[in-house]
Amino acid sequence: MKKFMVIAMVLLSLLLLASCGGGGEDPTTTVPSTKETTTEPVTESESEKALAEFRKYMKDENYICGVAYLGYYPEDIGMIIEDLQYKGIYEKHSFLEEIRRKDFYAVEGSEFYAVVPAEGVKIALNEYTFDEDANGSVVRNLAETSETPAFIRCNISDIMPNIQVVITTDDGKTQEYYPSLSLENGTLSKAQQIYDFTPYDLIGGHFENNGESTEGQLGFIGSWWGEYTLNDELLTLTMELTSDGMATYGYGYGNSEILEYFEGSWYYEPEDKVNLIMYGGPQSSEGSEADSTEQYETDIMLSWSYDENDGTLTLTHLSGGVLLYGTEGESFTFEKM
Repeated sequence: MKKFMVIAMVLLSLLLLASCGGGGEDPTTTVPSTKETTTEPVTESESEKALAEFRKYMKDENYICGVAYLGYYPEDIGMIIEDLQYKGIYEKHSFLEEIRRKDFYAVEGSEFYAVVPAEGVKIALNEYTFDEDANGSVVRNLAETSETPAFIRCNISDIMPNIQVVITTDDGKTQEYYPSLSLENGTLSKAQQIYDFTPYDLIGGHFENNGESTEGQLGFIGSWWGEYTLNDELLTLTMELTSDGMATYGYGYGNSEILEYFEGSWYYEPEDKVNLIMYGGPQSSEGSEADSTEQYETDIMLSWSYDENDGTLTLTHLSGGVLLYGTEGESFTFEKM
């Protein structure tokens, strides 16, 4: 009797399990998953789109490479980028955002350029040199690219550039270009099929009218010297303002001891004003930096007038830093060196 009851209970349990579906799923009645696997589309940034459009534009217009002079910069790349952004150059040429810090190449010199290959074009950047007979040769290869534009800083000489750009088109033809500034008017040196996208209206007031130099109108261009008596001491002041926007300034006792010396850039402002943004400071008796911790940046706004009759330049302090301590609002007269 007990054995019969055990068998009956086992059979009953099996029946209950079968009625509850515990015997396994029928693969023909399995409900499919409602979860879908999707792949997010890769979208281009605005700067990537701008770069692609610019490269295509150059190809369509039969240019093989775009080059822009962006200013005179002895500073590090971080400070340079901040200044380019401040001037609105990144806003005008948004594709410059695609140039990363790793795409910055520097040799001796402080002229700063951007180089962008046209669509389908490869470029090689080489450090270049000239011997005493003016024969040029490659020192070393810096980079090769067919997609990424580059920043380069170069040129300690106006007549012997030290960067070579070798451009190779999709049909295998090559052309060499040496980024530099024209000795005639300070704009980018021209070459066949090179597109000049220099933002002349933004990099400094010495460039206006889409690259036409106004050097003839700017009487402060040149090398100058002057004298000023401060606290009963006669000081000699020297200044150089070049057509490519470079500025240097120093003062000291006569032709011997330099007290302070600065380097940087000048920017033309409306109504005959000039803005000097320079870095420097105290010098040792040998003319070198006395202490790097004493170096500083100075931002000086001056009005200027040039007397063509006697060839003198008068600079009057308006705001910001000063040419000499305690001379706010004072005027300084310079003569050509």
